[in-house]
Amino acid sequence: MGNKAVLACVDDTCRRVMQNNDLFGTKIVILLGDFRQTCPVIRKGSKAQIIDASIKSWPFWNDI
Repeated sequence: MGNKAVLACVDDTCRRVMQNNDLFGTKIVILLGDFRQTCPVIRKGSKAQIIDASIKSWPFWNDI
């Protein structure tokens, strides 16, 4: 599972390239993965920090 910072970077880049402030600059983005398989890696991070780094903790997760 990717870190939510990566997803936020992709979103920001798409918005800038498309000059559109909608989610992902209105481009279709396909996300794959198994949330039960792996977690984001946070060195010496607590369980709360790892969960917070998850893409499911990204503010726009409910919009996609």
